[in-house]
Amino acid sequence: MKKYLENILIITFMIITLIVAFSHELWRDEAQQWLLVKELNIVEFFQQMKYEGHPFSWYVFLKIYSLLNLPYQLISIISWALAATSSIIVVKKFDCHFITKIFILTTPCFLYFCSAYSRSYSLILFLVVLLCLFYKKRKEKPLTYNVILFF
Repeated sequence: MKKYLENILIITFMIITLIVAFSHELWRDEAQQWLLVKELNIVEFFQQMKYEGHPFSWYVFLKIYSLLNLPYQLISIISWALAATSSIIVVKKFDCHFITKIFILTTPCFLYFCSAYSRSYSLILFLVVLLCLFYKKRKEKPLTYNVILFF
């Protein structure tokens, strides 16, 4: 019964956030990030990074996406996929009460900011969830924990 409820929670979360992600109109700062990774060569890209406020790893994610020549409007899929993956980790791997998991997934951070905005918030959420997951094993797996901290 528990796995059934967990799966329902995950599927419901994914459907709601996917609707929200596709309903979100992309803003100028999201377009700027996209244009940076799409139009600048590698030297110009590294020169521009000192003026940007988002983590470098976010731009690497976007660069991979841009190399696939997918349309700009689908950039929201990156944020949604990271938020969806984070929700799966929270529901399946976190050791807390089911109601607590529902409360975590229904926060504005999970439901809107990290799943709809095409910004680094979703990557930060994903990394924080991974840090929480590996925190108890940080002494057993220091390399994994420190790599997550690095990003």
